[in-house]
Amino acid sequence: MPGRTAKLLIATVVASLTLCSQALAAPHFDGFFPIPNIDANNAKIAAGPDGNMWLPIAEGEFDVAKIAPDGAVTQYKLGPEIESAKGIAAGPDGRMWVTSINKIGSFDPADPEGSVDVDSVDSITSNSPLVAGPDGQMWAAASDAVVHWSTSAPDKAEAFTVTDLDPKDIDVAGQGLVVADAGNKRIVTITTSGVPTDIPLLEGSTTSQGVAGGANGQIAFSDSDGDEGLGLVTPPAAPTNIVVGKGDPFGVALGSDGAYYFAMAFGEETKGTVRRLTSDGNDTTLSGVPDKYVVRQIAAGPNNTLWVTMEIPGESDVFKVARISGLEPPVKPGDVGGSAPETKLKKGPKKFKTKGKKAKVKFVFSSPNAGAKFECALVKKKRGKKAPKPKFRGCKSPKVYKLKPGAYKFSVRAVLNGVADKSPATRGFKVVRVRVRG
Repeated sequence: MPGRTAKLLIATVVASLTLCSQALAAPHFDGFFPIPNIDANNAKIAAGPDGNMWLPIAEGEFDVAKIAPDGAVTQYKLGPEIESAKGIAAGPDGRMWVTSINKIGSFDPADPEGSVDVDSVDSITSNSPLVAGPDGQMWAAASDAVVHWSTSAPDKAEAFTVTDLDPKDIDVAGQGLVVADAGNKRIVTITTSGVPTDIPLLEGSTTSQGVAGGANGQIAFSDSDGDEGLGLVTPPAAPTNIVVGKGDPFGVALGSDGAYYFAMAFGEETKGTVRRLTSDGNDTTLSGVPDKYVVRQIAAGPNNTLWVTMEIPGESDVFKVARISGLEPPVKPGDVGGSAPETKLKKGPKKFKTKGKKAKVKFVFSSPNAGAKFECALVKKKRGKKAPKPKFRGCKSPKVYKLKPGAYKFSVRAVLNGVADKSPATRGFKVVRVRVRG
C-alpha cells in the first residue's frame, strides 16, 4: 500500500495532468505554417467540403492553395481566366467558388485543375468577397451591389443595388446576409430578396473590415479605424462596442464554440493576437504569434479549429497561416451555431407517367450550409407491407433514377463534416405506366 508521500505525489501528478489537459483543451495557437504570397488585406481563407482550408494566392502561375489539417500546402492553377482571385467560399454543391475581376469561377476540390468552370459577370468587381447564402445560392459583395447566383447557372447571376457599397467582407446572419462597408461608417444587412438596411457604426468609428453572423441573426463586426473595438449587434437593436480602443481588429469568424474571433492586426497591446468575444460581450485574448507578424484574415475550420493568415509588414514574400485548436465547449464540427445542416428539396415529382417500362425521375436539392454534401435514399413501397428503412448513400444534385412503375419514397439529407440533417427532406411519389393505344 503506498505511503502518505507516495499518495501526495500521485495526487500532484494527477492534478498536474488534469490542468495540462484543461489548458490544452482551451483555444490556443498550435501550429504556424509557411504559405505562398497572398494579398494579406483582402485574400480570404475558407474551409472546403474536403476537410482542408483554401485561399487565393499570387504565387507566379498558381491561383489557389490548399492547406491540409497538418499545415501541408499544395498549389493549383485555375487557368488564365482567373487572375488575382480575392473571394473564396465553399458552395452547397460541394465545389469551391472564387471571384476575380468580372469573373466567377468554381472547381472540384478533389481535382482543382481539371474541373475549372469560369463565367463572365460584369457586376463582379476585383474586391468581391463571397459566401454561400441561406437560400442555397452564392452571394458576392461588389462595388455598389450584391450579386447572387445559382450554382447550376452562374452565368445568370443577378445584382441588387446597394448605393455606395465599398465591401470588405460578407457573411450569413440568420436568414439574411451582412456586409462590412469600409467606406461609409456602416455595416449593411441584406435580405435574400435584395432589401438592404444600414446599421451605422457608433460615433467615432469609421471603418469595418470584417463581419461574422450567428444563427440567431446576431452580428460581430470589427471597428478598425477611429474608436477601434470589437462590435456586436442584433438587429433591430443598435450596435455596441466592446473593448473600445484595443488595437486594429481585422477579419472576424464565428467559431464552433459559438464565440466570435477577431484577428487583431495592430495595436501596442494587441498586435499579433486573436480576441475571443462571446455572444454576451465577454472577451479574452489568445496570444503566441511569432514576433513581427501581423494577423489579418480568419476562418473556422474542421475539428473545432480556426485558421488565421499572417504577414510581416514590409516583407512582401513572408506569409504564414496559424492554426488555433481546442475551441470549447467542444461541439461537432458541422454543428456550428447549435444546429445541424439543413436540406432543401427543390424539385421532384408526385406522380410521373411513362409510356415505357421505366421512367427517368429527377430530384433537385440544396443546403444553405456552405460545404455540405448529400446522402440519398430511395424506398419502394409494397401494398400491405411496412416500408423498409431507408439506406442513405452519398449523392449529388440532381439525382436521377430509372424506375419501374410503383410507389416510392425519396429522402435526401445534407451532411457537413460528418454531421447529418436529423430531418431529411422527403417526397412520396408514384410512377404510372400509360398504355399506348394502337
